[in-house]
Amino acid sequence: MVSIPRLRQSFCGCTLETSSLIIAWLGVLGAAFQLLLGACLFGVFYDYMRDEMMKKHMSEQQLEAALLSVRVSAAIMFVIYSASLAIDTMLLVGIYKKNHCLMTPWIILCGAGCALGMLAVVITFFASFGNPALLVAVILQGAALAFGVYCFLLVYSYYAQIKEERLMNDARFKPLGE
Repeated sequence: MVSIPRLRQSFCGCTLETSSLIIAWLGVLGAAFQLLLGACLFGVFYDYMRDEMMKKHMSEQQLEAALLSVRVSAAIMFVIYSASLAIDTMLLVGIYKKNHCLMTPWIILCGAGCALGMLAVVITFFASFGNPALLVAVILQGAALAFGVYCFLLVYSYYAQIKEERLMNDARFKPLGE
């Protein structure tokens, strides 16, 4: 079984709790901003698409089919952004309440994101042999991946610390009848 390395404190000297709180607050604010921006852009894009399609004198049936695909895409994005906001909020509440169970969805999602990010870096690296301009993309993806892995390790380290504390407290305070 492979164990995930754990940190004692963050690079800037903050405690694991403070670092995790910063990451959680940035996640909540970022997800809320994505949700708001996505809704605004959907309205503008939807009107633009409708106007452009009407200029091309499309039939009513073709217009409705095209606009339905735009609405379905927007609904899928809305669900993804809402789930992201919910998971980031659960992380934030889990940190404040020192509840590792609330932090678990974020740990799983971020771990999966880091794994997919590693796969993307490898694929882009091999694709850069045919197109040297992609080497810049590899470097940028690698930097973003390194930051993502660092954030994951910080939050995971705090998660493991809370989990250990809870297990020690549960073992220490067993009922008298047992």
